[in-house]
Amino acid sequence: MVGGEIKNCNIQNKLSKNVEHQNPKIGEDLVKNSYELKEILEAENPRIINPSKYESLEELCIAVKNHWIQRLYRKESTINKRISRIKYLSNHKVFPIDFLNFNHEQAILFLDYRYSNEGATATAIKNDWKVICTFAKAFGLDYEKWNYIPPPEPKPKVKIIPFPKTVHKLIHHKYSSDTYVCALYQYIMMFSFIIGIRMVSEITSMKVNDIFLDEGYFIIHEPKKYNQSRQIFPEKEILTMKKRKSLKNWIDIWRPKVCNQYSGDYLFLQPSGKPFISEHLRQKLSKIGKQVWQYYKPNVSRSWCAIARLIKSKIDTGHYDVYEIKEWLGHDNIKTTESYIKYARNYYRNAPFDWIKAVLKSDILKKIFVWEGLTV
Repeated sequence: MVGGEIKNCNIQNKLSKNVEHQNPKIGEDLVKNSYELKEILEAENPRIINPSKYESLEELCIAVKNHWIQRLYRKESTINKRISRIKYLSNHKVFPIDFLNFNHEQAILFLDYRYSNEGATATAIKNDWKVICTFAKAFGLDYEKWNYIPPPEPKPKVKIIPFPKTVHKLIHHKYSSDTYVCALYQYIMMFSFIIGIRMVSEITSMKVNDIFLDEGYFIIHEPKKYNQSRQIFPEKEILTMKKRKSLKNWIDIWRPKVCNQYSGDYLFLQPSGKPFISEHLRQKLSKIGKQVWQYYKPNVSRSWCAIARLIKSKIDTGHYDVYEIKEWLGHDNIKTTESYIKYARNYYRNAPFDWIKAVLKSDILKKIFVWEGLTV
């Protein structure tokens, strides 16, 4: 042997001797402990839930919720909504679903009866089907083999959105005699319409550290997509202008008025200084928005932004730039963005100007709607 081979052989002999002289009991103990730990973890959070082992529906729901969050890595807010529906499904007068002794045929009878006899919409049936599938998945059942398809949801043929002058009113309306409360909802209106942020999950999750004023952009986190992020480079008016409802003005002037030990780093705060709970903000916006526009709902701002920015792209480039809008709004599927084009064409026909610029710059609105006597 050459020197290197002898040295290598010596090393291997030493390693084999070390392995031979190890206490076999140590290895047995490690294996035993790992199996015990696995059994404990499996008992606390099983990969497949046996519903018959639970004494009450409440206990079963807790187990399914843990399975959803810890095993499937899904959002807690989604499972909370689905579990809130369980009481109705299990107490139905004609076809109640016994989740502790689950039978998929009973579940399908429930869905068929709801659609055929109770007149439930396709959307309602689809949501109940999602609840059933969530529990079935936790039970280790393959619901794709049940040969059931929910009724198709009708495609919307109408998209009612406010024209720019109404959006301007929504942004500048006096919502409260309390100056902070008034500013809070004005800024949220401004941000939601111009940016098209998902209402209300994304706006309640935004933090001050997500805003990069010097660099000219901010980050939006998407709770419904496992906190995936997207980067937005908005107009100067929305980011830093001192004479507009910009994020800089909000951070420097308004937010400090209520910020306290409960605020964390959240961008928009309640008058108490605490961050918003999504459903609470949704209810507040739904109520106050109708003071200005009777059709207002929080999610209308996202549709408005999609259509307004498609119109803007048409004016700037001569065509509807769906790819740019797709990235701006964070659509996964280009078809989602394309579905707005027919509405953009119709609204552009009646209001052929840059909607975004018109809302941000009131002097443009004055020129456009001077004949209507609009005061802005």
